[in-house]
Amino acid sequence: MREFNIFGYEVSSYWTMLVIASVLTTAMSVLRAKRYSFGKTRSEIISILLIFYGCVGAKLLFILEHPNSTFSLRGGMSLFGSVYFIPIALGITVPLVKVKYACCMDFVALYGPLIFAFMRIGCYLNGCCGGRDIAFLPPVQLIECILDIMIFFLLLFYENNKSSPGYGKQYPIFMVCYALTRFVVEFMRDTPKDIFYLSEGQWLSVITFVLGVGILYFIKAKKENYRNEVLL
Repeated sequence: MREFNIFGYEVSSYWTMLVIASVLTTAMSVLRAKRYSFGKTRSEIISILLIFYGCVGAKLLFILEHPNSTFSLRGGMSLFGSVYFIPIALGITVPLVKVKYACCMDFVALYGPLIFAFMRIGCYLNGCCGGRDIAFLPPVQLIECILDIMIFFLLLFYENNKSSPGYGKQYPIFMVCYALTRFVVEFMRDTPKDIFYLSEGQWLSVITFVLGVGILYFIKAKKENYRNEVLL
């Protein structure tokens, strides 16, 4: 495991990348606050909650997958756990911050693929989450990192080319894109494909994809019903 010595403390590259991603996320939140009418302090609080809930969710799912593991900073994490836990946890705490839930989910969606990209760099440096020995391909962690960055720019493009934020579409779009990416990448990883010829990560990808599409359909139906009521 690759570790860095920071002020006399040995810190894994995985957590180092998470800290870098957290700082970048917080800085971006301040820059994006005006577009969402949050205010700088409120945007910083949301970004801190996002990082905290993401870590908790990822650790909880890892413990469910590995019952003998403990809630330790040295243990593993399952990124899908953060994808599921963040909407639930923010749904409970967002009223305390006094922002609309859909607007908040649009705000944080952009950070999902960005943080995941840094986490995969940490995986690469740690030597975990590797892939099969395929000579003509770069390490699978870096492949997923590049794909996550592409999702980040897709969401950024979508955000900058719509009239106003706040409909809640961006998080389910992130879910769908990440699910498709992870499903493909899992074929290159050395994870067991023993659940109907697919890995556990691929089945979680399927669940995430279905949930994302379902949420998008719900948002679309809700908007159409609202328009019909206005016309009536």
